[in-house]
Amino acid sequence: MINSNIKDNFQKFSKQYNFEKSNYNIILSGNDSCGKYALVERIISEYYQKNNFKLNIPLSNNPDILHLSLPIYDKSGKLIETISNKERLMYKFGFEKKINDNRVGTEITINQIREMTEFVSYSSRYNHKFIIINNIEDLNNEASAAFLKTLEETNSPTVFLLLNSEIDLVPETIKSRCHTFNFITNENNLSDSTMLEYFVSSKPTLREILEKKNYMEDYHLIENELHLLYEKKVDPIVLSEKWQTRGVIIIDYLISIFSILMKGRFIHDNSSIKKLYNSLSQLINITPSRSIKILTILLDNKKNLFYNLNQKFYFDNLLIVLNKNLY
Repeated sequence: MINSNIKDNFQKFSKQYNFEKSNYNIILSGNDSCGKYALVERIISEYYQKNNFKLNIPLSNNPDILHLSLPIYDKSGKLIETISNKERLMYKFGFEKKINDNRVGTEITINQIREMTEFVSYSSRYNHKFIIINNIEDLNNEASAAFLKTLEETNSPTVFLLLNSEIDLVPETIKSRCHTFNFITNENNLSDSTMLEYFVSSKPTLREILEKKNYMEDYHLIENELHLLYEKKVDPIVLSEKWQTRGVIIIDYLISIFSILMKGRFIHDNSSIKKLYNSLSQLINITPSRSIKILTILLDNKKNLFYNLNQKFYFDNLLIVLNKNLY
């Protein structure tokens, strides 16, 4: 499925961008773990192959390619490296708090952008330089301002590939200077056997992570927990501790559930998610308008979750609000 998605999106991307101009500022927007980074790898690989350039793996081992993401700090507080895509997802999803016992920063800093600006200033070995920022919404305010200046002043041939999972969190000043490419996932390729399978099949990189360690082994219980809330058979606070141990990706999982419930009777009988809707609606029989209200709550809460220091309080509050809006 990931290969099919990457192929479709690459064909779409190639029709829009041929890299014949000097500079490109492109936001690649789509859900975390949908395959955006794999698409970037395909884009750069095809570019190097087309021009008969030598490409080393990983991408960061090439003199004209810079991958920028959350920083990793050693015990003395020194920035020692940039987190890889899979490590970033494990951290963002709440599966791991540290990487190799080192602390992960919560934002991309101005010092990282200064190093990027210096990197861009050097002449390229081949033709274009490629800057991958993973994810652009992780820039702090100082870094955003410095990055904006670099976007406006870069004269050397450079392709900025800015990965993004929350387009609303990208400053308008940056968006206005970029093209946005929306990564499309073909819903017909997604599994409809269970809600969990459907969710994981929409996030190919997540599936790869779970093959090594099943961080989501009890996620199949969530639909029934929502049913118990809906039937007023469980105190929402009782579920709070369990939910916060599942990682912050639980918010994405809930969003996926209520997105299907929102579509309701408008789902075509031949749609791959009709079966899922039927099973979910038997457990949580709510109207599309109520699903929309819950989705609004979840999306608003998602913006605050990653930076919320007191996750116990966060999930207590979320479950109380969710519980009130289920019926």
